[in-house]
Amino acid sequence: MLSDYKLFLKHLYIKVSNNKITFLLILILGLTIEMLSFYNGNVTNSTAYLGVLLLCVLLIEFYTFIRPIKKEWLIKKARQENIMVMFCIFISYCILAIRFLVIDDFQATDKSIKIALMVFVGLFIYPVFLAFYFLRLKNYKLKEIGFGNWKCFWVAFPIIIMFAIVAFGIMPDKIQFGDIIEEKGVLSLITLGFLTAAIPEEFTRLLFQTRLGKVLSNRGLGWFIASFIWAMGHIFIFSNQTQDYLGAFISAIGIFPLGLFWGYLTEKFKSMIPSVLIHGTNLWGIQNIF
Repeated sequence: MLSDYKLFLKHLYIKVSNNKITFLLILILGLTIEMLSFYNGNVTNSTAYLGVLLLCVLLIEFYTFIRPIKKEWLIKKARQENIMVMFCIFISYCILAIRFLVIDDFQATDKSIKIALMVFVGLFIYPVFLAFYFLRLKNYKLKEIGFGNWKCFWVAFPIIIMFAIVAFGIMPDKIQFGDIIEEKGVLSLITLGFLTAAIPEEFTRLLFQTRLGKVLSNRGLGWFIASFIWAMGHIFIFSNQTQDYLGAFISAIGIFPLGLFWGYLTEKFKSMIPSVLIHGTNLWGIQNIF
């Protein structure tokens, strides 16, 4: 048993050594969040948030070390596919900018503009076009673009429990389940969590981080950049709620580690099923530290 732990520590050392730039960027991110939290008086919350993510990563790393998943992603034309994914993300962010920064009152907007926006939302934010491109035009199978390895679904549940323990124990005021159920109902809770956020975002993240990592010949850097861009996309939504663009940027930095964690899960298990389950039920609010 002791030899297993020594081998595991050596495994971690090798991974860090092979991904020095990415590891340094993660350290800078963590220190930045802690410094911002200290300034805002939220060090306890931020430390608990980053701590539970780190603990989950170490446990998953150990599990996949003793029971390795040898499957690799099938990527046919990395550069071409990456350009398409980046194009779709760019269009998505343009739509978000129009919806949340340009249009002040969506309900009072001209009907034709609302219909056009909804069509583009369905095609690019949800993202129907990307699914069509990879499944029909590139002839990928569902299991090759994240919908495989369903046996690993159980991984999500201990992580959800750990998130819940941190939320109830340290930041119970951040938990959002009750508010959303009271305001919109249980059905809206499910659609908001899974159909609106988890499935579209994790699907796009998977395609982006795998293709970008291949193009850069650096999986770690591709993973980091993809999650950074995902986090920055939330600035449109956050600034719409507060009209504070600096605050929106800081809030986006706050959710960045969570995006990294979901992308990490997808890469480790070669499936987005665990990430979708955790993301879809992520109303614990542990990432809302700013």
